[in-house]
Amino acid sequence: MPDPLDTLRERIRRLDQEVVARVAERMELSRQVGEIKRQQKLSIVDYAQERDVLDRARLLARERGLDPRVVEDLFAGLIR
Repeated sequence: MPDPLDTLRERIRRLDQEVVARVAERMELSRQVGEIKRQQKLSIVDYAQERDVLDRARLLARERGLDPRVVEDLFAGLIR
């Protein structure tokens, strides 16, 4: 019978891999957005959009029972 601790740690390891893959995907999409903004001679920084992203992150955190500040910090780091 598998050790429950090892089983849980393996699930966490797989989730960590997925998180990193999604962060990489998000960063690539952000790079593409920046390139389009440069081509269209738009400002790279959009504080209203950043606020929307952080508001959405806090809402999603609350829906999942997470501390909104922790999730906001995570997303703020992604934006930087």
